[in-house]
Amino acid sequence: MKKLLDYIRPESKKKLIAGIIVSAILLALMFAFGVGGKKHMVLGAALCLGTGYIVAFRRLNFYQSLVCGILYLIVVPLRMFYRLELPINNLAYTKRSAIIISLVLIYVLYLFFYIVTQRIGTSLGVTGIFLLVLTIAEYYVFTFREMAISFADLFAIRTAISVSGEYNYTPSSELIYSVLWFAFFIALGFKINISPKSIKERFAGYRAVPVHIAASAAAAVIVFGFFYLIVKTPFLANHGVNDDSWAECQLNFTNGCLMYPFVELRAGRIDKPSDYSAERLLQIGGDYSNSFISPREEKTERPNIILIMNEAFSDPRVLGNFETGQELMPFMDSLYTSERSIRGNLYMPVLGGLTVNSEFEVLTGNSMFFLSASSIPYETSINSPMPSLAKELEAIGYSSMAMHPHVRIAYGRDTTYENFGFDEFIDVNDFTVNIETVGAYPDDATNYREIIKRFESRDKDKPFFLFDVTIQNHSPYWKKVRDTKILSINGTSEDYGEKYSLEETYFDLLRKSDDAFKELVEYFETVDEPTIICMFGDHEAILSDDFYDAVFEGTGYSEQKKNELKYITPYVMVANYDADLESMGDFSANYLGAVLLNELGLPMSQFRKFQLQAMDTYPIMSVHKLADARGVSVDRADNSDNELINAYRMFQYDMMFGKEPTDAVYAPEAYGSVAVADAGSSSEEWYDKFTAVTHALGTTGDGQLGTNSREAFIYNYKRGQRLFEADIQITSDGVAVIRHDWEQDLGQRLSLAGADGTVRVPTAEEFLSKKIYGKYTPLTLEEWFELMDEYPDVWLITDSKYSGTVTEDFKLFRETAVNSGHADVLNRVIVQLYYPEMYDEVETSGHFEHYILTLYMTGYPEDSSEMLKLLESDKVDALTMPEDYVVNERVLSDIAGRQNYKVFLHTVDDPEKAAELMQYVDGLYTDTLLEKQVRSMK
Repeated sequence: MKKLLDYIRPESKKKLIAGIIVSAILLALMFAFGVGGKKHMVLGAALCLGTGYIVAFRRLNFYQSLVCGILYLIVVPLRMFYRLELPINNLAYTKRSAIIISLVLIYVLYLFFYIVTQRIGTSLGVTGIFLLVLTIAEYYVFTFREMAISFADLFAIRTAISVSGEYNYTPSSELIYSVLWFAFFIALGFKINISPKSIKERFAGYRAVPVHIAASAAAAVIVFGFFYLIVKTPFLANHGVNDDSWAECQLNFTNGCLMYPFVELRAGRIDKPSDYSAERLLQIGGDYSNSFISPREEKTERPNIILIMNEAFSDPRVLGNFETGQELMPFMDSLYTSERSIRGNLYMPVLGGLTVNSEFEVLTGNSMFFLSASSIPYETSINSPMPSLAKELEAIGYSSMAMHPHVRIAYGRDTTYENFGFDEFIDVNDFTVNIETVGAYPDDATNYREIIKRFESRDKDKPFFLFDVTIQNHSPYWKKVRDTKILSINGTSEDYGEKYSLEETYFDLLRKSDDAFKELVEYFETVDEPTIICMFGDHEAILSDDFYDAVFEGTGYSEQKKNELKYITPYVMVANYDADLESMGDFSANYLGAVLLNELGLPMSQFRKFQLQAMDTYPIMSVHKLADARGVSVDRADNSDNELINAYRMFQYDMMFGKEPTDAVYAPEAYGSVAVADAGSSSEEWYDKFTAVTHALGTTGDGQLGTNSREAFIYNYKRGQRLFEADIQITSDGVAVIRHDWEQDLGQRLSLAGADGTVRVPTAEEFLSKKIYGKYTPLTLEEWFELMDEYPDVWLITDSKYSGTVTEDFKLFRETAVNSGHADVLNRVIVQLYYPEMYDEVETSGHFEHYILTLYMTGYPEDSSEMLKLLESDKVDALTMPEDYVVNERVLSDIAGRQNYKVFLHTVDDPEKAAELMQYVDGLYTDTLLEKQVRSMK
């Protein structure tokens, strides 16, 4: 009885006090943050008191330790695994094989710490501490960035510390509950007293040294063997623990926190390609250089280049439909229609953090597609000079500067920029302007004032290249700078109160960024030297689950689609001179450097020429999405042995790890073959030249359809579209204008159908006096003909709406062209017929060279013989009909034997459906698809 009392009473007064303090701290945590329901509260209180009691009482004797140790090893590892995962992962999707291997890893950790400490109890306690620290770190990393911890994060600790002060570290009740369990297990582990000394005391003649040397050696073999197995062999993949998901957080859920880093470690390695050699790479580079055909000529002009990567700058409208009380980025939106700018979207490798991986792709042309999502090449792979955009520009006479309004050590930028060949790196401590902040970070306006100051003091004998990384929009989002309010989501309006305060604060920052960028652009508009500014967002911000749920509600999007939408940011290029920019559409960030060089007509390396050709096949080659020219996602595994992807992998391996003499591949060289053709004067027929008819002048830059506006035309022309369909109406005073009908108001407040169904047709002056939807410019037919004169490679398909007879209307159209001095454009006008007899009615007004017959008014004729006779004649070039007609066997039979005409369908915007339909026809009417996309479907 006395011995029993000895074990249940405190070991000493100091230990008693220590136990009371530990219990008090744990109880305080539990009551401050909670641990869940009533059951958890009761059990949590028991854990708090139990942990304090364990701290206070004396160590167990040998036999007690032996029994307790065996029970500990049986019960505790599984419980620890659950408490490690549950703060962020409910284990619903975690693979059984991952759980089993994770448990084995915990036992291996026990062995590792036993080798170090030679005490079983200490190894149990230290392993518990290690897993507790990992649990807490995993929780906060996931909370702040929706990412799992990987080995690469060890290299980013300095960066994390430099921005850590701005975050909210309030723990969840689930995390607190885990802390209580870990505290109990850690305290209990340290009380288990099994060591060489305790064994020798218990067993006389026990030879401690050789036994423990042998035990340590055996443990070392097991530890080494286990890590070799999961790191160096495909053991994990063979047992289903692999990177088979499109989302990093999903990988964490399916593989667990302990296995995820090892999965990423294997996925992040680029194995040396089997056929890699300097000779082979030079051959590939030379082949792609020789086959490169540029749509533009090389220029001798060397404009200044300001390349800005804007922290967390995105257009959240890509996620779905919502309205705010003020415009998010009115200046950026206006650049959709500026003739000196282009705008599109980039697919980024990261979400909410790891900014430098976006940087890595843009500055080098490499892609995280070939690495793991969480690896950080700046920290782990760039240890020596490496090809980069800065070096390419330096080779053709540029000076270069990198700038970042934060500390230079973040992500090792100080050494990386040196390896990239930048002449100078300016960090926040080098800023010469007065620094204004938002929260803890310098705002964009400050950043841009410093850019202007450095530009004005640059070496004026050389063109200037500056790469800047802003920081204003860095999370967390808690300090409002405006008063943006979300008014509605998916058409539902309500007073949301503080529900979306995070989003509204973030939207405030976007507007502030937009204002600052406008000031920067306006400054350079006053500069005489040719200068181009390219700005892009490094990643989207992580918004709240409530907002994502609301904005995705009713869309029918798959989880993969929802995830992909979180990795899109805008890019814009703005010139202060006539740079003849032509939009390349949307693509992944690794191509931006090549696109920038090509847009400016600057000499490019063999690698950049290869990139532009790779972009034709895979415009999106990102770690989270691989898509073809149709915009359709393709399976990564099915394309892993693709010749082009293998070539890209070899280039990247060479840049990052190769030691071969391959500098010639990355040195700028002459353009080589240049294809510059005037589509307006080409002898090739329009129906052989084009496969995509841009319906109603196409989508606007912000996704508005059916506007028939100047802005829509300019946006789509820059995207490469050349064949346009436009609706033509006639105003009450007899002027032909580009408009679908008068029943729709389109925000112009000109014509509203009355209760009796009558429609008031406006005058031309009224029509032109109001913007479409308040921001798009309406066009008369005369203004459209002026555009066709200005853009001599543009063709028009008429979709005429009649106010008089067909002959009268087309006589008006012809007179509009002739009287305004644009008669030549009529050779590029394709008249759309609505019935076969209309051909003669139009010809009565004067001869047109080109015709296309549409069936959307008449339907497919029961007796198609007369229609087919007309089509096979020389009068009509093509037939167009609704997409659902091609499911009819009679229609398919009729058009299958066509000899002298082409067949188009209208109107198709879904890329997957378009690809399916293009096996039957020659082209499509579309609001959104690009010519290069549709052509690739043939």
